[in-house]
Amino acid sequence: MPEKVYVVTMFRWGVYNQHSYIRGVYSTEEKAREAGEEEYVYRGCGKYYPRIEEVPLDSDRERERVVVLELPPTHAPRRRWDGE
Repeated sequence: MPEKVYVVTMFRWGVYNQHSYIRGVYSTEEKAREAGEEEYVYRGCGKYYPRIEEVPLDSDRERERVVVLELPPTHAPRRRWDGE
C-alpha cells in the first residue's frame, strides 16, 4: 500500500470559490496527472481545471500536504492546460 496518495480536485474556471469536485485519489503522480488532463478535456478544455495534492496516507494535517499541480492564476487568460 502506498505511503502517500494524490488527490485530484477539479475547480470550475480554475477558481477556488466556484464549484469544485474530487475527480479521484491515485497511487502515483503520473496517474493523477493523466486523470486531471482527461477530465479537463472531457469537461470542455477550460471549464474545469485540476489541482493535484500529494497527501500522506492516514493523515489529516493540512501542513503535510504538498501541491503537485496548482491552478493557473485567475487573472491570466485561459489556455489549454498542458499538465505542467
